[in-house]
Amino acid sequence: MSNAPFKLGLKMTKLPRLLLLILGLNAIAAAKGLCGVLAIPTTLTKAGSPHLIKGDLYVPGSSRLTIEAGAELIIAPTDSCKDLQQLDWADSQFVSIKIHGAFYVKGTSSEPVIIRPQNPKNGEVSWDGIRLFKQGSDYADVKFLHINGAHKAIYATNSSLGIKNSIFTKNNVGIWAKEQSKLQVHNNTFVQNLNSGIYTQNSTHSIVANIFAENISYGIWADSRKGVNINHNLFWKNGETDCFKCPANVLRMVQISAQGDSLDKHNNLRANPVFIGSSAELKLRRTDPTVATPKNQVKDQKVQAMHRRSDSLGLTGLDTKYEYKPWGKGSWLLSKYSPARHAAPDKATFYNPDSSRGDIGAWGALGQYKY
Repeated sequence: MSNAPFKLGLKMTKLPRLLLLILGLNAIAAAKGLCGVLAIPTTLTKAGSPHLIKGDLYVPGSSRLTIEAGAELIIAPTDSCKDLQQLDWADSQFVSIKIHGAFYVKGTSSEPVIIRPQNPKNGEVSWDGIRLFKQGSDYADVKFLHINGAHKAIYATNSSLGIKNSIFTKNNVGIWAKEQSKLQVHNNTFVQNLNSGIYTQNSTHSIVANIFAENISYGIWADSRKGVNINHNLFWKNGETDCFKCPANVLRMVQISAQGDSLDKHNNLRANPVFIGSSAELKLRRTDPTVATPKNQVKDQKVQAMHRRSDSLGLTGLDTKYEYKPWGKGSWLLSKYSPARHAAPDKATFYNPDSSRGDIGAWGALGQYKY
């Protein structure tokens, strides 16, 4: 697609082109809203947050969009940004971010990048999503992105990039990839999306250590291609099926994990992820002998005090000094009861910060990042 149809959404045609561009970008920033063509490299910062996306954004092949850790983008469409050519019905109905140039999302576990609608509607999409066209692996990378409310949160066409440690919730589709795209989709969480977590067509991907839970229709919708590598993922209660038209043997259970969960030959498992605060965690806590009985339920508090004292001395065999602390900070954290803990591939790139075997989901593999 050429850049010709795209015009900056500002009415200042009498100024020289370069001056128009500079003044135009400054005017957009001053208005605390973004729309139009980002013709020069642009960085959206945490300090400038929240960034209101008031209309379609377009990054041409000669430009770059970088989103720094902690930045928040709020989709807040207005009627003043309608000058960009629309690509299809979804683009015409909703605000989209179209990328032909470089695109980097640089979130961290403590400061993820957040992109969300200003006025989310339960059960409906509120914007189109991020569209990537012919990106090479050196020109696009997404880490620690929390994105929701989109038609196709990330829509990749003939692109190669990594999408890691991100959370996709309440979109129509989390990641839609087609036309020979090659994605590394590692350590993400896809929860409660309306259609599917991932839809892939005529593409090959590495889909590893992700959680697909409670998506309305599908965890993954594939097209039966052998080149899609799906391993060490967790699937749970996706409405129609967990992995539609996935390669042979995916989720055909043949073995039992150390925790007693069923695994296929690719180490994918079907089990409740047990997030912190979930009903599953509360149920497991009630039957956990290492969890102290609530004080209002203790009949003899003297016996309880004696037990705690002997336990602190190591006389009962219980390690009361250990306290489980989940990696990461935010939502969809894994409970200590989760079968996704220590279930990622046994490789250094997936390890936890303490060098233990990594966890599945958006808060796993944090050992590869330097803090």
